[in-house]
Amino acid sequence: MRLGASSRGTSTTWPGLDVPAATPTSPELSVDALVEVRNRFDDTWTPGFAVTAVRAGDCQIRRVTDESPLPVWFPLEDVRPVPAA
Repeated sequence: MRLGASSRGTSTTWPGLDVPAATPTSPELSVDALVEVRNRFDDTWTPGFAVTAVRAGDCQIRRVTDESPLPVWFPLEDVRPVPAA
């Protein structure tokens, strides 16, 4: 997860604001798909997130536990579908 990551050059989606429709770049990363996020501190994958929006090159996610959206866009290479059990 990119805690403390700079949001410079990115936009944020806030509840109640219209967001242009985006076409997912990967069928695995559709809205509400469960995902893991790369932890840049120790280069591991952290589960417990779901996709809230997808656009070319990046996506927004929320925590599954409390439904809280994270306020930054994540590059697609830092997000992956939860592996099948």
